[in-house]
Amino acid sequence: MPSRVSAVSTDSVDPASRLAYWEDYNSRELVGFRCSTYRDDGLRAKEKNLDLGGPRLASIEGNPHVVDRSVQQVKTSPTDSIFVTVLTKGTAFFHHPRGLLTLKAGDAIVYEAGKPYLFGFDTDMRQLLIDLPRGNDHTVPDQPLLLRAGTGAESARVQALTVLAEELLAEITEPEKSSEDLITTALSLFQRTETTSAALRRTVKALIDTRLTDPDLNAELVARSVGISLRHLNRAFDEERTTVSRYIHGQRLEMAHAELTASDVPKIADLAAKWGFSSQPHFTRAFRRRYEMTPSEMRALSVEINAVEGETARTSTPLDEPHSATNTRPAGARNFA
Repeated sequence: MPSRVSAVSTDSVDPASRLAYWEDYNSRELVGFRCSTYRDDGLRAKEKNLDLGGPRLASIEGNPHVVDRSVQQVKTSPTDSIFVTVLTKGTAFFHHPRGLLTLKAGDAIVYEAGKPYLFGFDTDMRQLLIDLPRGNDHTVPDQPLLLRAGTGAESARVQALTVLAEELLAEITEPEKSSEDLITTALSLFQRTETTSAALRRTVKALIDTRLTDPDLNAELVARSVGISLRHLNRAFDEERTTVSRYIHGQRLEMAHAELTASDVPKIADLAAKWGFSSQPHFTRAFRRRYEMTPSEMRALSVEINAVEGETARTSTPLDEPHSATNTRPAGARNFA
């Protein structure tokens, strides 16, 4: 788990007090600002924050409103953070000292929270915000950087960033590794913190992992998604001595293997279809080559192991549990059943 999780909603707050409530919460969790809205029902918003041990991740939803980090706010609430924001819903505009940027769903923007800006959301909105404390090696462009949704490596990195953020927020992934991947991916949007090949592999793997159950997923589709040729993409995987197709194939086998060793073992045909194999025989051959047994043999072994473990758990006596009066074994004797 991340070191700290906090969440807030304005739903239970009196409409007249919502703006002050929202400002106070964010001044503690992210950054100080002034908030305004023209809606008759006031600000309706909710936020979830994850403290990742320095960097922070937030999911913010709300109705139309404006966030203002004025010159005065920057002075009274200083910060030395870089914000990477992905707009996942709605449209927005971003005023900064050098101009105006407009965003639509899927776009991302990188900016310094220590400089004045005004972030306005003219529709119902949702954003993912990564707060990166500035380090000695964290340099940013001299003005906000806008990354448009679409095709190409930059767009694919934004998609990968979104996937990693959503998994952390849903608490369905390994926090330590995913936090590291999230931060590295965020940094790769505006820094040369890793090689182009490494950044591309990280992005592609995140995209593949979200679509493993799609039977149409293949190397050509992945290459089109990131806007480069398959030949170029496979060169990026050369350092790991594999190809995109082999990576997809291997990940599907790993996920199928994990299900076969779970307590609720599915039918082999259903498993093959779920993880994108063209047929049960195809799945069986691939599985046997990798694990030296067929899926049916693995399932039978898993059922047997789970049954033994269940019986052991049912019959064994915990070491610190007092023996009942009918237990005739000497005190301290261990139960190895």
